[in-house]
Amino acid sequence: SSSSSSSSSSEGGAEGVMQKCRIEVHVLEARGLIDADVGGKSDPYCTVYMKRKGTLKKTNVIKDCLNPKWEGMVFEYAVIDPDNDEVEVTVYDEDTGKDDYLGKTTFKVAAVAHHFGPIDAWFKLLDKGAATADRSKTDRGEIRLKFVYTDADGTKYDASRLCDGCHKATVKARVRVADEEKFLCRKCTLA
Repeated sequence: SSSSSSSSSSEGGAEGVMQKCRIEVHVLEARGLIDADVGGKSDPYCTVYMKRKGTLKKTNVIKDCLNPKWEGMVFEYAVIDPDNDEVEVTVYDEDTGKDDYLGKTTFKVAAVAHHFGPIDAWFKLLDKGAATADRSKTDRGEIRLKFVYTDADGTKYDASRLCDGCHKATVKARVRVADEEKFLCRKCTLA
């Protein structure tokens, strides 16, 4: 219970250790978006928001498109509470004046934190206020997102190399076992 914290947040988490956890949000593409403009098209862009963190980030606008591709749009956030933090991605149609809402999805950081690898998937875009797909009345299309998690030890779950021991987790260390080089995750290194 030290009160001398240099720059760590006091958002109800352990100081230092939990601050190292990070999540990368890759906004890749969308399909089947609603046509919000005259002429049957939209000018879509996304906002990415880490709930409880207050940092709203935005992709570029893709003009006249219902199936946009946002190649290379990557946003990174600090994770305070891996079990409860959520990322919200909302798609809008850019207009003169007020932009039109096209749909949103929410992703729990715990899903990728406990997956030991990246998650690259299509997510259904929901109506405003709809918590689940079965509560969403309008088909708003889908968005493809990729999430990559880095834990408090600095291990990035990017599946660039899987553990030779459990074949699940991302490699943390290279070790020699009986004159053979092995790549092991933290759990297998400690075992």
